[in-house]
Amino acid sequence: MMKQSIACIPLLNLILICSASGQMIDGPNVKYGNEWIDYNKSYYKIPVTEDGIYKIAYQDLISAGMNPATLVGNDFQIHEHGEEIPLMISTNEHFSSSDFILFYGKKNKGKIDKYLYELPSKQLNPEYSLFTDTLIYFLSLDPGKINNRFDTLENDLNINLPFVEEYYWHEETLVNHSDHFKPTYDGTNKVTYSHLDVPEGFSSPMREKNDYVLPVTNFRNVGEKPILKVRLATSTSPHKTNISLNGDVIDIIYATGYTVTDQSVEIQTSQVKDQMQFTFEGTDVTTSLIDRNSQSVVSLHYPRNFVFTGQKYTSFRVRATQFPKYFEIPNLDVNQQNVLLFDVTNGSVLIPEIDLSNTARFIIPPSNLSRNIVIINQDTAPKNIEISEKIEFIDFGNFDEEYIIISHSELRKEYNGLDQVQAYADYRSSDQGANYKTIIVNVNEIYDQFGYGIQRHSQSLNNFSNYIKAIWTEPKFFFIIGKGRDYVETRTEEQLSDPKNLFYVPTLGFHGSDVLMISAKGENAPGIPLGRIAVKDPGQIEEYLDKVRQHENYQKYGQNLEEKEWMKKIIHLSGGDANIQELLRNYLDEMGEVIENSSFGANIVTYGRTSGTATEAVTEKITEDINEGASIITFFGHSGVSTSDFNIGDLNNNKYPLFLSLGCYSGDIHTYITTGQSERFVLSPHGAIAFIGAAGTAYITPQYIFGKELYIKLGEELYGKTIGEAFSAVLDLKKNNTALSIKSLNQQLTLHGDPAIKLNPHNGPDYVCDYRSVQTLPQVVNSNEEHFEFTFDVVNLGKWVDDSLSIRAIRQYPDNSYDTIYTKIAAPNYRNQLTLKLPTGNSKGIGQNCVFVLLDYDQKFEEKEAPEAENNNTLENDLGEQGFCFYIINNGAKPIYPSEFSIVNEDPVILKASTYNYFVETQDYLFQIDTTELFNSPFLTEHMAEYDGGLLEWQPPVNFQNENVYYWRVSPDTLQSGLGYLWAYSSFIYLPQSSEGWNQSHKYQYEKDDFQGIVTDGWELNFDKESYLIRFKNKKYDPDDRYIGYVNESTWAAFNPVNYRPALHIAVWGPERVMYNETGTDYGTIAFNNKSFTFKTETTNDRKGIKDLFEAIPDSSIVFAFTVLDDENTDLNTSTWAQDSVSLGYNLFSLFESYGAKDFRKMELQGSLPYVYIFQKGKGAIEEKIGENFDDIVEASHVTTLNQQNGKLLSTVIGPVKDWNKVLWEEQKTSANDYSFLKVFKADQSLSSFQIVDTLNEKFELDISTINAQEYPYLKLEYEAQDDEFNRDLPDFNFWRVLYSELPDAVLLMDEYSLFQSDTLNFGGQFSFKATALNNSNQDMDSLGVRFIIKKTDNSEAVFNKKYKPLLAHDTIHVAFDINTTGMSGINEFTVELNPDRTPWEKYYFNNIGIKRFYVRSDSENPILDVTFDGIHIMDGDIVSPKPEIQMALKDENTFLLLNDPNIFTKIKLQYPGGQSVDIPIDSDQLEFIPAENSSENVAKMIFKPELDVEGIYTLTVQARDVSNNMAGDNEFQVDFNVILEQQISNVYNYPNPFSTSTQFVFTITGYEIPEYLTIRILTLGGKVVREITKEELGPLRIGNNITEYAWDGKDEYGDKLGNGVYLYQVYAKNASGETFSLMENGENDSRFFKKGWGKMAILR
Repeated sequence: MMKQSIACIPLLNLILICSASGQMIDGPNVKYGNEWIDYNKSYYKIPVTEDGIYKIAYQDLISAGMNPATLVGNDFQIHEHGEEIPLMISTNEHFSSSDFILFYGKKNKGKIDKYLYELPSKQLNPEYSLFTDTLIYFLSLDPGKINNRFDTLENDLNINLPFVEEYYWHEETLVNHSDHFKPTYDGTNKVTYSHLDVPEGFSSPMREKNDYVLPVTNFRNVGEKPILKVRLATSTSPHKTNISLNGDVIDIIYATGYTVTDQSVEIQTSQVKDQMQFTFEGTDVTTSLIDRNSQSVVSLHYPRNFVFTGQKYTSFRVRATQFPKYFEIPNLDVNQQNVLLFDVTNGSVLIPEIDLSNTARFIIPPSNLSRNIVIINQDTAPKNIEISEKIEFIDFGNFDEEYIIISHSELRKEYNGLDQVQAYADYRSSDQGANYKTIIVNVNEIYDQFGYGIQRHSQSLNNFSNYIKAIWTEPKFFFIIGKGRDYVETRTEEQLSDPKNLFYVPTLGFHGSDVLMISAKGENAPGIPLGRIAVKDPGQIEEYLDKVRQHENYQKYGQNLEEKEWMKKIIHLSGGDANIQELLRNYLDEMGEVIENSSFGANIVTYGRTSGTATEAVTEKITEDINEGASIITFFGHSGVSTSDFNIGDLNNNKYPLFLSLGCYSGDIHTYITTGQSERFVLSPHGAIAFIGAAGTAYITPQYIFGKELYIKLGEELYGKTIGEAFSAVLDLKKNNTALSIKSLNQQLTLHGDPAIKLNPHNGPDYVCDYRSVQTLPQVVNSNEEHFEFTFDVVNLGKWVDDSLSIRAIRQYPDNSYDTIYTKIAAPNYRNQLTLKLPTGNSKGIGQNCVFVLLDYDQKFEEKEAPEAENNNTLENDLGEQGFCFYIINNGAKPIYPSEFSIVNEDPVILKASTYNYFVETQDYLFQIDTTELFNSPFLTEHMAEYDGGLLEWQPPVNFQNENVYYWRVSPDTLQSGLGYLWAYSSFIYLPQSSEGWNQSHKYQYEKDDFQGIVTDGWELNFDKESYLIRFKNKKYDPDDRYIGYVNESTWAAFNPVNYRPALHIAVWGPERVMYNETGTDYGTIAFNNKSFTFKTETTNDRKGIKDLFEAIPDSSIVFAFTVLDDENTDLNTSTWAQDSVSLGYNLFSLFESYGAKDFRKMELQGSLPYVYIFQKGKGAIEEKIGENFDDIVEASHVTTLNQQNGKLLSTVIGPVKDWNKVLWEEQKTSANDYSFLKVFKADQSLSSFQIVDTLNEKFELDISTINAQEYPYLKLEYEAQDDEFNRDLPDFNFWRVLYSELPDAVLLMDEYSLFQSDTLNFGGQFSFKATALNNSNQDMDSLGVRFIIKKTDNSEAVFNKKYKPLLAHDTIHVAFDINTTGMSGINEFTVELNPDRTPWEKYYFNNIGIKRFYVRSDSENPILDVTFDGIHIMDGDIVSPKPEIQMALKDENTFLLLNDPNIFTKIKLQYPGGQSVDIPIDSDQLEFIPAENSSENVAKMIFKPELDVEGIYTLTVQARDVSNNMAGDNEFQVDFNVILEQQISNVYNYPNPFSTSTQFVFTITGYEIPEYLTIRILTLGGKVVREITKEELGPLRIGNNITEYAWDGKDEYGDKLGNGVYLYQVYAKNASGETFSLMENGENDSRFFKKGWGKMAILR
């Protein structure tokens, strides 16, 4: 049930006078109930159930275990409701066996119940407790103190006595508690609060009219009017309650809505009768609602004579008075020795005077209080007591724990050798359980200490919890272990004795609220995380603890998708009827969005229903999803305690979610129903770890708000915290909200489970790649395309961090070269798809490609938990194999002989190519051969023909010339597709006298190599050229910017000295090196920077070294000259430079001018200026700049181009080969300064690194036959040349060549043997493949391995390996593969690969591969289940044999998947009369399975032969599935049938009747056997037998309903037609023993058509 009105009407706001229930607050005082306790003392509990004087005898004390030596009268004290009450002690000294204690005891009423009410003054029934009649008194010894005693009064009758009191005011009181009332709100929605509301409680029925009769005895008419006092409650609506006495209205009470009213009504003395009938009738007619009322207490107060004749116990009340009062009460059963009078109210006692007429005479002092006077015969009147137990109170003030368990001693009884409650506490104290400081508190201790001993009282738990919260520093969790029940169901002894009401720890209110039970006054939130498990026995505790241990054993889960992805899953179940389905779905979606985009990073899986209940198929999918694992299941829809829109069946999960149920009543764990949703999910071995739901009626929008806030807390604000903390925090948000819909929900939400549970928290992110999600688009990549898309999902198994995630992808080509891609994506909260657009690589990409992925390659994130979370960032399959490998195919072909750069020594030359994919469609191919790679010479020869996939061959009609290089190519004819030709190229040299090998001797062959500093220059090779941008900037000294020189915009050096200014700097730069100032003082410089020469210019001696430097600079070097200045006052002493000509024969001006400077001399007249001059020695000026003034900034730059000094040529990789022979090389040097050499490198199979073998300089041949080709199957050549001259030239390069023996080459060949069956198959059908393998080489191969791979839609692979005989040179063998397609629905990829392990090594592998996709139709059709009883289909309620043969036949249309497993029958259940259900196990002796053997039929049968020895209606339920798990219909097969044990036969009817041509007979047989003998005798009305029909004629009979196969044609024994008319017939039936079958009565029909066993039939032709 769910209330939706809140979505369309305003919330109801309630204005409260008093805050919410809970905590005992009286004015300024807050009490917890334990204030009276002295924790150093022992207490003895005395239960009391009725008012009266109680006697504690000496023997009672001894029996309770008290030490006689300590029994001193003065030391005794007793407490009631935490207050010491007076005692009367027989002696103040040591007790002897005759001593005793007297006290006044009372039954329990509603004294502390009032604290449960929001408005304590409106407590409905103060005279009747909500929980128990038993009040506990605590007896103790307190030596040395003045303890409370009844004051002894002197009964002094010798004074002037006042007038004797002739009457007293008697109270005739009726306390009603037959009915319970709970106010409801919102019309028919009947919403309730859990707190004790006005007017909630036990009272008389709430109805329109209530009548009561109160007796009046010994009335004394003294002129004062009797008074009727009533506590009256009203229901909703306006009220006008008439109070009538004996039919006359004496008062009217007006009220509105729910109220509790105390009303007093005076009664005329003339109206007093012995029987006073009071009527309370609701008479309001202003609305259509019934005006209802209820009375909890009805009391008549009237003056009464003192008539207590013969009473041993007399009680009456005396009004307050300022004067003493004197009494004479006659005829009591007392005497002077045993009489006592107690003023219970004032705590005093006196001894009345008893005269001879047994009249008690006494005087009592004045009192401001109305007093309860009790007179007893102390010998016989006091009630005996039983001390129930001794109590040693625990002082909880001495504790400061974190995890508080509240339970019951019954649940701590040993189970499986353990106290299971203690086991739970031990777990929570352990490392795995989070190391909480844990305490177990017995609920009975709470009753005694915080509830004055009143059993089952909710207030005691509220007092305890608030006490703990007040005095402990940090209590973290309250966990209640034990079933609770609504107080309404556990009030009476009868209720408590009913096993269904067994409970251990109470809840508060109705519907029960654990939240209110521990909340503070005025709040509707617990304040501390709270949970409960509603267990009823210790075994359930053990079972739940096992679940908790499993749930919290996080270490058992690996850091991978299979084991952790489920933790991200949240399942949404969206229900509701058609009016609200869309609203609920939208609310759930909004909630999902919150937790998806939080630290939780949820994966939301939503199930909904469109009409009615969810189908069984949907329910099964939900069950499957839950069994796979989820962290949270959230339901939103209609629900009850045991039902919901999704009735999830039995679960078998071991990953336990939190179940959040947003619906009505689903969270009510306080009912007698123990199979409700919450208890079924939490208290079973499977299901949920905790359940949150409302115990009462709940509105849609507030539940949505709660669910959304809970998601916010769990997902972000309290991520990683416990469910209890999140639950409590959400309730805390609305704890003071008074709106009906919010407040009721806050009170009634229940956390059923341990509040310390966490929902699979993660301390950080953990990023993994989902191998199953990898796709290439298109699915089959063709190298003809420029690009393809590679997609996969990045999954975050951990906490979401809102940031970017770095990803490195390495795409490996078939030749082991690779591209590296760096990218970033938004770090996924759960799962993000990454799409990489990759080049196919065209021909380079053809073959097996692999993509290797590394997430978080820059280690930005600290993934948790380390180290596993840091080590799972790669893309790998289930076997831990790195990367995802796939094939790029091509419709074209690749040359395999002669291969690229090969040496051909045979004639004729046959060109051979292989298609890239064996399964390529048949098409035309074009071959061309020429002497140039441009294929445009007159020599060009070509050939076009149609070929299948596999090997293509053409022998060109060419006369090959020695030492000529030839180029050839092949392409499919793709002109029509618009792609143009897709050429694959090869080249070879024809050397008839050479051995096999590799050769490059032609321009186009060289161009395939790696050039480093060498280029092709026309048809020749030469050094490459290089350009340099030189820029220089000069300005006055700036300590923050000292850089002056730049090469290609990179700073060269900081030439601006810190200490040596002013100065003239010279820097020299060459294309390969800098001229260094090696000593720092070369040429008379000052030490500053070895990249430059710094000269002071003050004296001639300082300046003369500059000329020496210029002369030493190598030709063609670039020279920079620049000034370095400080400020305007600095001076390079330029005015003296010209004088150097006298002593040196030159000066600086003339020196610079000799090297091309034009402006340098300006400084002679203008003084020191910023200056830059760049020139190339031997070539002249490049650029010159000089400032106009001191502050100018001058720049100069120049670009120069030079041949590089050296270069390299690196060959392509050579190999793999079978054996190495030699390396040959030829060149001619062009100058004496040329220097060149050839290096030979070898590499292993990985090609990861190359090791040098030898270096050839003057030698042009190298023997390499000693290199082990199995270990080093690859070579690489490196040619390097150098020239020290400035104008460098490369030697003339003729060829380089490697001789070797080639490897074998296995090829898939398409011929008449080949088969692929087929592109489309039925599920369970057979897939078949055949092909021919050819060794296209001169080398024998060892045994041939063949691998067959089936890759399914989810990228999972089934791999099959076969071994075949050795494949000899140019020989063939046949390969074949078959597989059943069960479990392969969808698109599958088939791969065949020859020699997959590459042993032996081959020359090529691309032609070993065939890839083709095929489609398997899914098996989605339901099988058909057919059930018969003894070979007959029955209807509901049909009679069957007590020993039936029930055949359950399952037929499947898929003839490939035989039904041969008995487990296809998933359910066989038999419900017996009376309701007991039994699941019949598959291995039962009552079952016989007959598997399907014929694929054309595919029918399996299960024969069930029960023996049913109880009469009544049985129900058979059957369900079955096919091999593909398709169920036999959405609903189970179910049929009712009737078993009657007695052997009977019904009257036999003929049908039709009347008949013209024929009639059949209909009847019912019961019992175990059909009749052995059965005859139908047909007679005329006159009694003549005209036909006897035997059992054999009737045909087969069976137990149950029969209609005969035989039809009587209306002829007699001789075959003659009988005439029209009425005939009689009778049936005779006997068993094998000759006993007659009794007649089975058939009610009215029998009486209509049969008389004394005779039937009538009519022939009407």
